[in-house]
Amino acid sequence: MHIIKKLIVLSSLLVVFSSCGPVEYMSKVGITANREFSAAKEAQGEKYSPYEYWSAYYYLHRARHKAGYADYQDANRYGQSCTEMSKRAQLQGINRKKVEVDSGDKNEPDAKKTEDKKIENTEKKPVIIIQKDGGN
Repeated sequence: MHIIKKLIVLSSLLVVFSSCGPVEYMSKVGITANREFSAAKEAQGEKYSPYEYWSAYYYLHRARHKAGYADYQDANRYGQSCTEMSKRAQLQGINRKKVEVDSGDKNEPDAKKTEDKKIENTEKKPVIIIQKDGGN
């Protein structure tokens, strides 16, 4: 019976401390939000989905700011928002990059044409003629 009481007290303490603000902050912001934001950066979210990328960036910044003032409830909310926006940035970045690769980038010059122009430019060299004025 004594062991059962200890187990009940221990389990209730675990429940109470598992929802502790700083512990939850480290899990949501310190690990998850940072990891997801780094993945969004790797997926070139800044280029392919700037709204989601910068939203995630500022949510993460704001979460850290709030944690600095020990406002862990708001910090955790901002961390959750950062995670969501980072995932959206990753998904859009990957999809848009795939579309760009599949369709080919229209802005990049064709390598063959560029090489032909280089050869063409090296074959034609300008001739400079210098005339001496005879004092007239």
